[in-house]
Amino acid sequence: MRRYLPRDEYLAVIADSAVNLAPLCASPFNDCKSEIKFTEAAAVGTPTVASRTTGYVAAMTDGIDGLLATTEREWIDAIMFLLMNPEKHIVMGKKAMNQVEQQRYRCESVANHLSRIYVN
Repeated sequence: MRRYLPRDEYLAVIADSAVNLAPLCASPFNDCKSEIKFTEAAAVGTPTVASRTTGYVAAMTDGIDGLLATTEREWIDAIMFLLMNPEKHIVMGKKAMNQVEQQRYRCESVANHLSRIYVN
């Protein structure tokens, strides 16, 4: 039994998914985790519903390029919103892809961000 998928196959599975889920319990440990699950899904245009942890709050604009949830009701509402609104599902996935490709991880953006960190 294989325990992992090669990157291309993994991204294909995410691309074929209706919604990417990134649940984390609220804790100081999880607040230190990155937004990698959002980034991977955004790279293939799949919208994400994620926990309101520090990494996801910093990476996503709730309702624009992803949805943030805390309570069980918020999770259900967010997932159902994406499943029941295919046009908004597509738009949100495209906005997430743009956020990741053109803004957040573009070489110039990363360089400017690192420059601000080291200059200050």
